[in-house]
Amino acid sequence: MNRSVLFVITGLGRGGAESQLVRIAIDLRHKGWKVAVLAICEPTDFLPLLGKESIEVYSCNIKRGHLRSILGLFAACKKLKATVRLVRADVLVCFMFHAYFFGRVIGSFSNVPVVSSVRTEKNNWVRRFLTRITDKYSCITVFNSRKISEKAVRKRYVSEERVRVIPNGVDTRRFALTSAKDDSIKDLKIDSDAFVWVSVGRLERPKDYPNLLRAFLKVKKSKNTVLLIAGKGSQLRKLQGIARKLRISERVHFLGEIDNIPGLLSCADALVISSAWEGLPNSLLEALASGLPAVSTDVGGVREVMNGSSTCGFVVRPKNSDALADAMLELMQLTAAERRSIGQKQRERILNVHDFAKVVDSYEGILLECIERFKARGTHKT
Repeated sequence: MNRSVLFVITGLGRGGAESQLVRIAIDLRHKGWKVAVLAICEPTDFLPLLGKESIEVYSCNIKRGHLRSILGLFAACKKLKATVRLVRADVLVCFMFHAYFFGRVIGSFSNVPVVSSVRTEKNNWVRRFLTRITDKYSCITVFNSRKISEKAVRKRYVSEERVRVIPNGVDTRRFALTSAKDDSIKDLKIDSDAFVWVSVGRLERPKDYPNLLRAFLKVKKSKNTVLLIAGKGSQLRKLQGIARKLRISERVHFLGEIDNIPGLLSCADALVISSAWEGLPNSLLEALASGLPAVSTDVGGVREVMNGSSTCGFVVRPKNSDALADAMLELMQLTAAERRSIGQKQRERILNVHDFAKVVDSYEGILLECIERFKARGTHKT
């Protein structure tokens, strides 16, 4: 009999956690699992892709501003409990805080094991408290970074015996080493000798793009360079205003949401990440899988991936535009051959640790372990 898994996530928009969940769900479907997804807030992306794979998507259709209200909490719990029964879930996999909080509560009532996935290092005291008091209802809690997991255990809102670390995965077949730039950004008329920096991510506070723009001002004064920023978000106008104020608008291009990320990366000389806080940025893994050198702030699991040295990239303090600019300039001093050497080492590491097939195998092993634990305890679904 096919096992049934229900993925629960706070929202289903175009983000790193959402992308990881969708890929894991699809790959488990290919492995023979019966898979469904429930989004607490109204889903905005991935619906055609999931539908093509015969994965049902349910939603509580709660507005984000209502997640803290009593009525919102009640509605989310009621819908989640009904969906668990409808899909006859053997196990819940809950991505992000609201999802695993509701999932733990409903899982305990429904006698269904819960796997919680913590995706960020930034949790306020309320979230830590609620995570702590519901910790016993989580069969296993997965982190995508060892650093974040150790911090959670140290702050005592997750029990060490329940912790597992599974890094984010990347499709290494889609992101491959390339020596030729394509023409996907030819309309920008970038100088052929300009050093092209690229940054990929939502235009929201955690990514700290103001930090990047201030750093790029310093870099631009020393080098012939351009910055391509791919992504959409609520801070677009603010960031465009900062770029104008710094007088770097002619060298900074806001590209919006890009579907062909491999093509964009093939046009770049290096990746830069300026985040103030993170889990494990997918854009970093994709760039490293493409053989691009990278500069990143030291957030989440970045150092675990890049090893914190110029052999695999450059890691600097967050919220420090001078340090970020200095690292960018240092990387630009390298020859093309030196950058290719870094890129080859990076790709080898991604193949060994972050290939998506290995990530999905790890998740499947955890799901089966949780189901067997409940079976051994004589617990069953109601």
